Amino acid sequence: MQDKDTTIWNLIAKLLDDSASEQEKEIVNSWIEESEANRKTFETLKSVGMTKKEFPEVLRDRVSSRVQGAIITSRYNRKLRVWKFAAAASILLFIASGIFLFMNKVVRLDSGNRVEVFCSFGNKSKIVLPDGTLAFLNSGSSLSYPDEFKGKYRQVRLEGEGYFEVAHDSDHPFIVQSGAINIRVFGTRFNVRNYPDNNEIKTTLLEGSIGIYHANDKNYRDPFYLRPDQQAKYDKTSGKLVKLPIDSDLATIWMDGKYLFEKEQFRSIIKQLERNFNIEIVVLSDELNDKVFSGLIDKNKSIFQALDIMKRYNQFDYRLENDTIVIQSK
Repeated sequence: MQDKDTTIWNLIAKLLDDSASEQEKEIVNSWIEESEANRKTFETLKSVGMTKKEFPEVLRDRVSSRVQGAIITSRYNRKLRVWKFAAAASILLFIASGIFLFMNKVVRLDSGNRVEVFCSFGNKSKIVLPDGTLAFLNSGSSLSYPDEFKGKYRQVRLEGEGYFEVAHDSDHPFIVQSGAINIRVFGTRFNVRNYPDNNEIKTTLLEGSIGIYHANDKNYRDPFYLRPDQQAKYDKTSGKLVKLPIDSDLATIWMDGKYLFEKEQFRSIIKQLERNFNIEIVVLSDELNDKVFSGLIDKNKSIFQALDIMKRYNQFDYRLENDTIVIQSK
């Protein structure tokens, strides 16, 4: 006979798969009403689109233990630098596809006058900077800035992907430092994408005006200007900077949980899926990694649904081993 814990998880899986009887639904509803933790667990699993097929025991056990709040570390610490919590930081705990996450991790540097915000895998973060500028970070991104802007420029450092709505201050230009380029802002809305595993830095302008400079141009003498609905691509290998027209709204659909891929290699898409769904993915085929894909993935669906869509048009299979997805060609 199944124990109570195993039974309830099986019934939840059936309910999410629309195969539960009325009696089974009543049992799950009673369990949900037992505690706030139970309710949040169910709502999270429902929101990520889990079905009975996609509800393996390893994820069930992970949710069951971690929702109690006992585990406060992520296995992704081995991939990323270890971030300590500021005592006053507000931390939002939630579950995505069975993985326990933190909303923001805040680190104060340089004797307490600098703040660094890291947005964990599977998450998005909103930040209000000291001047009122709004910054939104995508999964696996970090933003560093002073707790008070002083001097001629308002300078921040970005790694990963971020969208900015910059507060106007013509006397103090806003500068985003991101790898090999600096972006000087003249009151605007724009998006920057610069993950370490990407070969390009992409800057897309939605509104206003920006100038892009090589990082060694400390005096900002040689601008590469963008107009709205233009994107600049900086090649990290060649150092070449080009611009092209683009529907700028497409650059920010990640804020709505959607990710557009246009002629991107499978290896690059997998990195994005790892960040967005906070799960490790191993691809056993170099040939598959080199294939080019185009399409739209909805973060509001589960990782398994996203892979199922992709495999319709390409010959590969996947399986779950512990908490890692393994992909191989057919």
